[in-house]
Formats: sequence, structure tokens, C-alpha cells
Amino acid sequence: MTEEDILRIVETAEDFPTLSTVATHIAQMTSDLQAPVSEVARLISMDVALSTKLLRLVNSSFYGLSGKVSEISQAISILGYRKVGSLALGLAVMESFSRPITAGFDLKLFWERSVCNAVAAGLIAARLRRNLPAEVFTAGLLQDIGCLFLAQYFPAEYGGVVGMSRALNVHPAVAEREVIGLDHAGVGALLARHWRLPPIFEETIREHHFVELDTDVSASPFADTIRVINLSSLVTDACYEEGEKEKVSLLRERAHGLFGIGRKSVETLLERVPKEMEGVASTFDVTVRLKSSYGGPEGPGPARILSKCPRCGAKGTGKFCVECGASLVRWSSRELSRRVLIADDSVATRRALAFVIKKLGYEVVEAANGAEALDLARTHHPGLIILDIMMPVLNGIGALKALRKEPATASTPIVVLTSLTDSATVVEAIEAGANDYIIKPYTANTIVDRVQKYLETPLVFRAS
Repeated sequence: MTEEDILRIVETAEDFPTLSTVATHIAQMTSDLQAPVSEVARLISMDVALSTKLLRLVNSSFYGLSGKVSEISQAISILGYRKVGSLALGLAVMESFSRPITAGFDLKLFWERSVCNAVAAGLIAARLRRNLPAEVFTAGLLQDIGCLFLAQYFPAEYGGVVGMSRALNVHPAVAEREVIGLDHAGVGALLARHWRLPPIFEETIREHHFVELDTDVSASPFADTIRVINLSSLVTDACYEEGEKEKVSLLRERAHGLFGIGRKSVETLLERVPKEMEGVASTFDVTVRLKSSYGGPEGPGPARILSKCPRCGAKGTGKFCVECGASLVRWSSRELSRRVLIADDSVATRRALAFVIKKLGYEVVEAANGAEALDLARTHHPGLIILDIMMPVLNGIGALKALRKEPATASTPIVVLTSLTDSATVVEAIEAGANDYIIKPYTANTIVDRVQKYLETPLVFRAS
């Protein structure tokens, strides 16, 4: 796929989202530094829904204004028309992509993560105390907008990207270039150009994965903003994705390398992001699913925080050690169960999986279908469940949904077995509550990796 293919779809697809007339005019006026403030205020105020949301955002705790702002013109006089205009554009783009994209794509989670990107970008910019552009918050919000286009118009290929990224442990943007021919950052930049957003958005969206794609942005007039947006995406990964230790470690390394930000500042940032998100959530119509521990809505469940680091002995002040980066989160005894439930109608598959998992020191319980898996989960309280998608009586998706409704297994890690060609089912499984998936055919190393990702190493295998 080429840029020309993308532009052809944008220009001809009847269902392609378009910006409102008001938003289009706002984009034009915020690009013009000579635009009268009164005209910008009048234009935004024409869209009652947009101006209401905008005032709610401006009055949120995130901006910390001393008094209530009741008029758009007042907001502009305090924050500046470029910042207010860019916030209005971000809200307008969200509204344009408010309808479901494709079956199984979690649009709510996408926008929740996007808001996390924006909040993180805003906090990083404030921490740097540099003269960064007013658009940094909205640039963070829109950085992944190209993903929505790919999910809507290339759902099968996009599903393949998800599978390849996880199976080969490569960044999604790298997998997108390999599978589709163009990454979501490039697609998002084309959308920004099509909507005639201010140049800063096209540039920051296109280059925000410059580290992962090994490109040089030092000559860009928006270089520091691009670096902030890149860092904000790592903050979101650390908050929402599994493997928090590795994600936080990468975030710390990148934060120090790009801006000289220290460990304690990164820890403070990770603590503040969920709280600040709560302050703006209603404006963006998102539900913040970040809980008390990093790892996002799919985290294993109740946890306690150690007061002393088990690795270096430093005093604990948060969820990660400020000295060595070790996680201070410890899950409750139920989540530390050494029992793995395997549900697959193939006896050979169950035996093969059980052989590998037992070698690691875990107990195994086997089920031949989804209904049997439900019964065994209720009585055996597994710490991890591995579900095949295609099973008789009750298939994997049905069992997954039922398990998530059961209080005892609502937060139990669940990994589904699927085929690389079955991308739509992968998306459906993740939407239904799966934490991860394994692509067939798989290796023993893949099984080991997934099991150890969600369960502590059994006592018999721990170093003394």
C-alpha cells in the first residue's frame, strides 16, 4: 500500500470521517498567527457541543486555573488562541471518529489510551519548562489517529500486524511497514494534511516513532515536541501494557536520553498520569480504567505495594524502586496460584501444552471444551487460563465472556490460542477480555514465555 492508495480511499470512501465545517475553519485560523482572537472565539462558540466540552476541559484540574472560565473568549485570553484552537481540533477529530470502526476494535480503549498520551505529553512539557508549542497536548492526543484508518479499511491486515508484533516482539510501526507497506504514523500524517490541520500536527504525527523507526528529527522545527510525543507513548505503554518492569525501564532510559529526566521524575509522572486523566475523562467521554497498579485494565487484580525493594533494599515510595527499577507490586495469593487451566478439544494439544507447563513446575488442569473449562475454573481457581478458540459445546469466545462475568475469574489472566490468519477473532478475543494470545503453530518457547509472563516462577525453580 502506498500514500496514493491512502489518499484515494480518503477522497472517495463515502464512510470516511470528515471534520465539521466549524472544525475546518478552526484549523485554518489556528494556522494563521494573525487571526483575530474575537473571530476564533466566535467560530468555536458556533458549535455549542464543542464549546461546552472545551470549557469543561479548560476548567478541569489538569489546567489548574484559579477561577471558572465561562466564555471561550475568556479561555483564549488565559491560555492563548493556539492552545484553545488546538484543543478544539482534538475534540472535533474525536467526534468524527466516535462511531465503531470495525467488529472487535475497542474504540473506547483506543481513545482512553489517546487521552493518556495527551495528558502525559502535557505533563512532560510542563516538567521541561521549555518554550514548547501550545499544541503539544493535542499532538499527543492525535498521534495514533492513523491506527483508526488502518483498522477501518484494512482490518485483516491490521489484525496481522497485531499478531506479527506480538509473535516476533517488534514494534507495531515496524510490523505495519512489513505487512501493510506504511505505518500508522505515516497514515495519520496524511489524514492531518487532508484535514488541513496546522503543520505541527502532520509533522509530529509522522515522526512520533522516530526512535523505533531509526529516523533523525534533529532538523525538524518541532524536534522537541516530537521527542515529547514519543516519550508520552512510552508512558501510556507503561500504564496499560503487560510487562511493566520492561516498559518502565525503557521509559526511564528514553526519558534520560532525550531530556535528561531522572528516575524519580519518571516515577512521579507515572503516579500523576492516572489522577490527571480522571480530571479530563468526562470531557473526552472516556472511562479511565487505570487502577492502583500499572499494567492497565487487564492487570491481574488486587495487589499490595512493598515498602522495601526486594532487589536492592531501597525504601519504597511507589510501585517501582527509584534506585534499581524493580517492581514493588505483589499480587494476592489467589493471583499467585501455580495452577494452569488448559481448555482445548484436541487431546494431543492438551498433552503437548501440559508437558511444557509441568516441566516449569506448574500444576495443570485440562478441559475438553468451554463449558468444562467454566466448571473447572470455579473449582480449581487457576492462576492462568489457556483457551482454544474453536471448541465444541461452548467455544473459546463464549467461555472467555462467561469467565469474565464470574467474580473468581474476572481478573484471572487468560491467553487464547488462535491462527495467524484469524485476525478478526483475535480482535474479538481481546475485546472480550483476553490478556494475550498465542498464534498457531507455536513453539515451546512461546508457551514458556506466556506462562512466565503471567505467573510467578514456582518455588522449586527459584534461585536461593
